Amino acid sequence: MAKKADEKRTEEKKTKYISHIAYHLYQMYLHKDNVVKEKAKGAEVVEPQDDAMQDEVNRVAATLIRLMEVSR
Repeated sequence: MAKKADEKRTEEKKTKYISHIAYHLYQMYLHKDNVVKEKAKGAEVVEPQDDAMQDEVNRVAATLIRLMEVSR
């Protein structure tokens, strides 16, 4: 019974992790889309680079993993 509860808790954490990452990726997409639109209008904006966006996703993922470890 304890194993089943632990599996359920692990699945809940996994779902929360994926939800948080998906939300953050969506926010990054919206930001990049806005930057592209502003750039098309002639504004002097810097478009985020793929490597910088990957670093940001890695940072968020590491933070979420640390939070999950603390909540054990």
